[in-house]
Amino acid sequence: MDKRDKHILRVLERNARASLKEIAKETSIPISVVSNRLNAMRENGLIEGYRVVISPKKMGKDTLAFISLDLYFDPGKGLGLNKIVSQLSKLPNVEEAFLLTGETDAMLKLRVKEVSDVNKFIHDHLISKEYIKSVRTSIVLEPIMDLH
Repeated sequence: MDKRDKHILRVLERNARASLKEIAKETSIPISVVSNRLNAMRENGLIEGYRVVISPKKMGKDTLAFISLDLYFDPGKGLGLNKIVSQLSKLPNVEEAFLLTGETDAMLKLRVKEVSDVNKFIHDHLISKEYIKSVRTSIVLEPIMDLH
């Protein structure tokens, strides 16, 4: 990947619906070259797809929380990593989930209507799970940087 590819990608990050003509104009790269490079980036897996970014506020989800989980693993009791990951991936309102190194085992990105919904989520979906040792929650006051 060279600087021309990076420039094309920056344009697409800002507007995934940009036409070849718009990309070519903004990057000063001929349309045919832009087309060939985009095809190559799709074929080699650099571009995995294009997504719609939905406004959480317009969907009535004004509260963003990050929930840190300390997990209890015991494969002998059916609490292996795969089972726990499967359970976490099915939780409602979780936009993203990560396994981590360090002091926290997993992190959930939760988006809900209001702070009381965070509390309800924790009580309804986390506290009762035998594989969760502890839960720590951080409510986002204001985003500093958001790629969307």
